[in-house]
Amino acid sequence: MKVGSFLCLMLCLYNSVDAGKAPNLSPELPDGFCPKSTGDITATTGECMCSWQAKEGCQGSGCEYAYGLSWYHHSCKDCRCMPEPKR
Repeated sequence: MKVGSFLCLMLCLYNSVDAGKAPNLSPELPDGFCPKSTGDITATTGECMCSWQAKEGCQGSGCEYAYGLSWYHHSCKDCRCMPEPKR
């Protein structure tokens, strides 16, 4: 009985770890998505990581800000990264 429980646990752990992986291929991105001057495109998830990491670093309806990072997904048509203000 203990061996069966262990195998079941290992199978569940493997599936939960595998579920969090990013896709292997990058999605098709629209022209002009994520200009290099204000952001960087993620390799596989189709997101633009804004260079200016602040809440104001991204403008648009689908902007995200968490853990000190600003970004948006390629499906957001009105999102864009803002240039960092000069100090």
